[in-house]
Parts: sequence; C-alpha cells; structure tokens
Amino acid sequence: MSYKKYLFSIVICFVIIICSQLSEISLAAATPESFIRDLYKNYLIQYDKEYWFDNEYKLLVYFDKNMTKLFLNDEKCKEETGEVCNLNFDPIISAQDLDNKYGVNYEIKMVDSDSTTIRCQVIFTNITTRTLIFELKKIENEFKIIDIIYSSGQSLKTILSQE
Repeated sequence: MSYKKYLFSIVICFVIIICSQLSEISLAAATPESFIRDLYKNYLIQYDKEYWFDNEYKLLVYFDKNMTKLFLNDEKCKEETGEVCNLNFDPIISAQDLDNKYGVNYEIKMVDSDSTTIRCQVIFTNITTRTLIFELKKIENEFKIIDIIYSSGQSLKTILSQE
C-alpha cells in the first residue's frame, strides 16, 4: 500500500471516530422531545429488520440499566420456557404489531417534570391512536427511559417486574 493510501485510510478512520463521538454528544445534549423523536426514528426504521428487546447495546442507548435488565430477564424467560413471559406487546408502539399500510404518525411533547423525572407524552397513531407517557431521567448527561406509562395506566416497569 502506498504512503498516500495509508495516510488517507488513517484520516478516514479519524473522521469516522469523530463523527460517532459527535452523534453521542448530540444525543447527550438533546432535549427530552428530541431524545424520544430519535428513539422512534431509529426504532421504526429497523422495525421489520431487527428485534431490539434482546439487544443490550440497543436497549442501553435509550433505557436505564434497570429497565435494560428487566427486558433481558424477560427475554431469558422466553428462551427458557418457549413462551411469552411478561411482555406480550411492543412497548414502544403500545400494540402487538405495526401495520405499514396505515402509515405512522406520532406527536411528542413534554408534559411535566420534577427534580428527578421528566415526562414526555407520545400520541402514536397506526391503525388506532394510543397515548404513552415516557418517564425519563438524566443519567451522566444523557436522557434514559426509566418507565413508560400506557393509557390503561399500566407501567412497563411493573409489567416487566412480574414474577
């Protein structure tokens, strides 16, 4: 390999590393609404391609360690029993499935906050309209989901914590 090609390869590697770091920085500096918007954008793009709830890395991008552990425990239960355990619906869209022929629409707004928790409401429409409240906490300068409350009043954390 020539010196110019070698140098060019090194520069490209640095650019990739810097860009990845900048994306992490922008996520850390995001507003609660943009954090949730990013979640939906990434989740919906990968909806038919990749299952998230057994992927610790993907979960930790958006959920705190406790919620991630609860998701992974539920997945482990499914593997061991061969049956659905606690989570019998998609927690991000609050439904069994997404139907692409109906299109997807969602609105996000911050509804309230206190000294430890920020709450964002998501009105999600696909076939029917559902309301979800995402409870967020800032952990090490990044927003993390600590719970999702559904229009039924059920808490995702409570659902996943069942024995």
